[in-house]
Amino acid sequence: YDMMCLRVLHEERSELSAMRYCEEKNMLVTGHDNGCIRLWNLDTGSTINMTQHSNTVSCIIAAKLKRGEEFVVTGAFDGRIGIWDVRKRFNVRPHLVTMFEAHPNSEVLCLLHNPIKNTIITAGNDMVIKVWHASTYEFIGQHSGHNEAVLCLALDANFLFSGSEDTTIRVWDSFSKSQSKSSSSRAHRSTHIKTLEGHTRSVMAIDILEETGHLLSCSLDGTLLVWDYTLGVILKKFEHVEEMRCLAYRKDTNVVLVGTGEDNILVFDLPSETQPRSRASKASSIR
Repeated sequence: YDMMCLRVLHEERSELSAMRYCEEKNMLVTGHDNGCIRLWNLDTGSTINMTQHSNTVSCIIAAKLKRGEEFVVTGAFDGRIGIWDVRKRFNVRPHLVTMFEAHPNSEVLCLLHNPIKNTIITAGNDMVIKVWHASTYEFIGQHSGHNEAVLCLALDANFLFSGSEDTTIRVWDSFSKSQSKSSSSRAHRSTHIKTLEGHTRSVMAIDILEETGHLLSCSLDGTLLVWDYTLGVILKKFEHVEEMRCLAYRKDTNVVLVGTGEDNILVFDLPSETQPRSRASKASSIR
């Protein structure tokens, strides 16, 4: 397979707990169990450390929040969300823009940015999914229904997906940024569309195939599932003896890469059912 290790970066001071590559800046951002955020220059290997979280950094995303500028957003076991400006310009070093408490007395385990609605979506071990305005950080609403911690999130147009320790994937109608805290009570109403059941242990990662709208999910039960979520059916099931913990889709070769608890990367070829087809019919038929 056309994969090889190009470079090894060593971290000796703390345990890595989250990672994100910022392609625009050719920068690797890592989160650590001591609450530190580290920026890695992949050309020189030099690093910049930033510490504001008081506990393990569990998730990192890169998002264009304001005026098209890319920011780094972090979530941690301290229940807080951090917004970081990681640009280097003149005498201004990368720094924390703001930090707010999203899940009091709970751990943030996953987050994502909805660029169309300009919202930040967070979830954790309090079993609640919360939606925030990405510019004002105002609370917009929440989705409730999972019976265990929410471990992963994904978006497909107006549909929000959440994977949980309760072994299910739930599909929701995502909130609009126009639905503010001061709006009517309807703005806070959680719209659960359907529940997908197919895993027998925690759902660790989910993703959407943008060209087809199919859903990918992997679990500690050692299965990778390909879903037609509009019908609620599994198109393909891949199985392995190792626990699956994360996944990534490689569009150019139509394969899925899965990381396991035994330090391996598994490669799965997707079936012919995932070839591009009309998205309009899917969006109209889910309900």
